[in-house]
Amino acid sequence: MINYYQPFLLPFLTLKRHRLPTGVHQTHFLSFEDALWVLLSRKGMTLGSVILIPDFYCMDVVINIKNHGFNPVYYPMDDNFQVELPILNAHISAYTPAAIILFDACGIPCLRMSEMKKLTRNNPNIIFIQDAVHRLIEPNKVRLVAHNHYLIDSLRKVSPLPGSNIYWKTGSQTISPDTNRNEWCYRLSVHVWYVFFRVLLTTATLMRIPRLILYAHEKTLKSHDDIVGDSTGGYAGNPLTPHILTHFHFAKVQKHKRHQVELYEKLLRNVCQNNFQWFPVTIPDKAKQELHVYPLGFRHNGDMEQLKKIENLLHRQHILVWFKFPEAPWSDKRSVLFLPLGFHIRNKDIFFIAQTLKEIISREA
Repeated sequence: MINYYQPFLLPFLTLKRHRLPTGVHQTHFLSFEDALWVLLSRKGMTLGSVILIPDFYCMDVVINIKNHGFNPVYYPMDDNFQVELPILNAHISAYTPAAIILFDACGIPCLRMSEMKKLTRNNPNIIFIQDAVHRLIEPNKVRLVAHNHYLIDSLRKVSPLPGSNIYWKTGSQTISPDTNRNEWCYRLSVHVWYVFFRVLLTTATLMRIPRLILYAHEKTLKSHDDIVGDSTGGYAGNPLTPHILTHFHFAKVQKHKRHQVELYEKLLRNVCQNNFQWFPVTIPDKAKQELHVYPLGFRHNGDMEQLKKIENLLHRQHILVWFKFPEAPWSDKRSVLFLPLGFHIRNKDIFFIAQTLKEIISREA
């Protein structure tokens, strides 16, 4: 069954070791949210502080932000998951946020580096958190433009490894995990559910059991995701993970992703030209090699049942994909279908996905 998660680690590895660039520091956490809670705590965020978040975002994180006593306020992203600087500046003036989350949805940077520099320079008292959970971040090429600019990734979304890394510049306050032993149950649960998911996924892939792959996603991974972020603090991830990451063959991974993205673009171009509901998401050339998924936009005018129907038709063909963040404000009249990338996806899988989509669209029309 075709799905998002890569079952095998070996294709990612090389003997060559990577190092962080001078002036950049890294700490490994159990999850993105664990890193986020520690960052907000270390920076002295008070209860009730406004955090600007994009209107295309994971609602579980939004709920947990509220549960931690902060006030999330949305700002808009366009069809291509870009942020218009004048609109963001207007929100800064209107709400005086203590922090802003900038989301690189699907792996597409939402701002150019020059815009990021201008934004951080003009707002030195605001914490800018670059949410790169959908990007394959190469640690030795991390670029941070200011001391109030932080970047957080999520390894499990782009590789078989668990946990998240937070990156910050020399001179910024050190971001280190909490050591509260009272939440050992939370940490153990996150580890156990993730290991259980990986074991099920790998077993089901090797034995070619589609129902077990579906169970791994809908039950074990969901149980893991429901727990993540529910802690009061933020805790360290597996200490071996950062060492393994230094031996990732990033050039190999990036070449593979670029090829797959360009194949999707070629095969699905006519879908968007011949059907007004589907639209292409513009992907900058440099972003193609870092994407978590290939995004395909869909205008639905609020008909969520139509989305469910398309998902079910794809699932029947053993293509386990979804329209993501359907409850986010961005998704009120449009949505985006995430299509998988990775070493576990073969060229013939992409041809099959494209052909199946074309048949579904033709049938629905």
